[in-house]
Amino acid sequence: MPNHNVALFAAALFLANVAHASAQDDVIGRVVAVTLTQCDFKPRTCEGTLSINVGAAGKTKLVIVNVGRGTSITKSGQDVLLPTLRGQIVDVPVKTEHGARNAIAVRVVAH
Repeated sequence: MPNHNVALFAAALFLANVAHASAQDDVIGRVVAVTLTQCDFKPRTCEGTLSINVGAAGKTKLVIVNVGRGTSITKSGQDVLLPTLRGQIVDVPVKTEHGARNAIAVRVVAH
């Protein structure tokens, strides 16, 4: 007779991993604040957070996105530094892990 406990354990482990899998979304909006935690002032060396206002006028919400070292930050195909993003409209694909939004890349789409 097969061991059903092993099969049930494997199924439970699989479901637990699916529940903890990260989600990916895009955050699009205007950067209202930049918090810099480290930067060598060369492309892909800055890390910190972006506070991004998303939504339509009157129904906006503030979204905080972590930007790690090595994250590509571009404007018109050119590298830019994290501290220059305040006031810019950005498109940021993010991976949400444990409730935190982490930038995969940052692309400036308008001023």
